[in-house]
Amino acid sequence: MDYRTILKNQLEQRKVINPRFSMRSLAQKIELSPSKLSEIMQGRKHLSSKRAAIIADKLGLRDIEREIFILSTVADDET
Repeated sequence: MDYRTILKNQLEQRKVINPRFSMRSLAQKIELSPSKLSEIMQGRKHLSSKRAAIIADKLGLRDIEREIFILSTVADDET
């Protein structure tokens, strides 16, 4: 699992709760432009670990999921 998978899961989970929730809604919640979020989720852009920590807080990620989210950005930078 990596940060992209977690972002996609967050989007899907929120859509279950609110069918009108969209990628644009998620982008607004984590304070990214919708196009930037789309590029990140498609693997065209990367997140820094600093930005990932901020996003993890905004998403309310806890414990191991938060750690995976942040650490996977470092692994992504190494590839």
